[in-house]
Amino acid sequence: MVSVENSNIFVHIPFRDREKYLPLAIREGLNPEFYLPYGELDSVNRNDLSSVKSALNEVGLSCSVHGPYGDLCIGASDPKIKAVTKERIIQAVHVASSLQARTLVLHPGYEPFKYDYIKERWLNNCVHLLNELGDIAGEMGVVFALENTFEETPDILHSLVSRLDSDIFGHCFDIGHFNILGKCELLKWLSKIGSRLLEIHLHDNKGRTDEHNAIGDGNVDFKGLFRILSDLQVEPMLTIESHDAEKVLRSVSRLKAILKASR
Repeated sequence: MVSVENSNIFVHIPFRDREKYLPLAIREGLNPEFYLPYGELDSVNRNDLSSVKSALNEVGLSCSVHGPYGDLCIGASDPKIKAVTKERIIQAVHVASSLQARTLVLHPGYEPFKYDYIKERWLNNCVHLLNELGDIAGEMGVVFALENTFEETPDILHSLVSRLDSDIFGHCFDIGHFNILGKCELLKWLSKIGSRLLEIHLHDNKGRTDEHNAIGDGNVDFKGLFRILSDLQVEPMLTIESHDAEKVLRSVSRLKAILKASR
């Protein structure tokens, strides 16, 4: 049974906007998931991270971190692209370690129209780089959650995580991305990844574009999602990825109602 308690609910906050939104998250008792693209990774410093960690510790909240993804490719064959990708993720690992984040979310970057014909090469490239990163992250207490973005089925990410034979790698399932691009049943997808499901990203859309609307403002089957999670007896972190404060608060209210009804 997925918990209704706030300790399991996280909300997306761009790190650059922490002074604006972190007080609201703290007031509502919600754990932040900080997103840091390349600009924040280059500018963040130890004092920034220490201040955030202290603020969370004072109220008993934890956090997670969403790593960079724009222009990066974990499965890159080009050694220069691979090197930049590795450098950026290592920066994110240091941030996640400093904040004692529950997870560090990464987009592996699989795009069917680009990589289907070289799937094994892409997988092998990913495994090689992620194992290198895993050696670093493991020493720093960081756990990776690999998120679906353009995948149409769970097969490629299931294969990737299965080949990464370490507890520091798992799945982040994005229900909004699934609603737009998924071409299999939700039950099939979650059943395949459930044993290593660490986190779920929750936001709504109407099945056409990645709107990041509040829960209930689209056609995502959230009730079905939580019925499946209950049947599978998995309890991942729940991260709301609506992109403004009003949508986040509306999502929290609706999420709690769905969770209570599913108990």
